[in-house]
This record gives sequence, structure tokens and C-alpha cells, in this order.
Amino acid sequence: MNAIHNKTQKLSENDIKRYIVKEFEKIKRKNTIERIARFQTMNRYMIMAHDQSELEVLERIVTSYKKTRLSCMLFQYEDHLKKALEKEPTRKTHSNVIMHTFTDLSEDFSPIKREEYLSLSSQYKLEEISLKQVLAKIEPIICRADSTYLASHTYFLLYLEPRLKDLFYI
Repeated sequence: MNAIHNKTQKLSENDIKRYIVKEFEKIKRKNTIERIARFQTMNRYMIMAHDQSELEVLERIVTSYKKTRLSCMLFQYEDHLKKALEKEPTRKTHSNVIMHTFTDLSEDFSPIKREEYLSLSSQYKLEEISLKQVLAKIEPIICRADSTYLASHTYFLLYLEPRLKDLFYI
């Protein structure tokens, strides 16, 4: 049981940054715009939590790939990705991500579900609940909405509380 418990410890911000950079290194070796675009999509919320303005720069780099050589684009992308990750996420930037996920999910929400989601966001902003608690409540909503777009985001995969032991102790 200790081995399982050790594997479910919370990742630090440094762990998360190293993971993102390591994943980008793999993408660079693949050397295709499709892989870079997929990396950008999967890491959009993670980057947004760190630095919204660098996210916008990264999105421009990816969408303007036809105007520059891929090797140059990769260099620019890597430079701006590292700049984005230099900034530490804050309650304000996480709140921004939570609201963006609401936008991605809300078209299927009943008025009651919308209110519940907005209440979660407010509670988080007011420091009444933690980010892990918000994400734990958002995760089932993403599953019910069958949103593979959101479920595949590294933001949810890395910030959500690991629950490996739940798989073994049902």
C-alpha cells in the first residue's frame, strides 16, 4: 500500500513544468506541425494558468506555421513556452482557466448546473475551496459531457488529485 500511496503524492509546480518541457522535447523530435498543434491544444489550459499573454503568443506561432520554417517555429515556440512556465500560476489565473472550462462545457448545462459551476468558481476565488476540490467536482461533469477535448488536457491530468488507490479499493 505504501508504494501506491507514494505514487499518488501531489505533483509540485516544478514537477509539472519539467513534465511539460519533457513532453515538448518529444514533440520536437517528431518534427511535424500536427504534433505541435496537438501539444498546444492539450496544454492550452496549463499554459493559460501560467501566463495568458504567452499563451496568445504561442497560439499565434502555431497558427502562422505556413509563414516560417518549422525549425524556426519550434525554436520560437520553445522559447515562449519556457517563458510562460517561468510564471507561477495564481488563484486568479486558475480562476480564469476554470471560467474557460465553463465556457467549453456550459452549452449543455441546465440553469441549475450553470449556477453550481459558477458557485464553484466563486468559492475558489474567495479561497473557500482548493483547486483540487474544484477540479474534483468538475471532472465528473467533463465525463458526463463526454468532453474528450477537456479530459485530454494536461491541466486536469496534472492538477487533479491522483486517485490510484481508488482503483484498487473500490
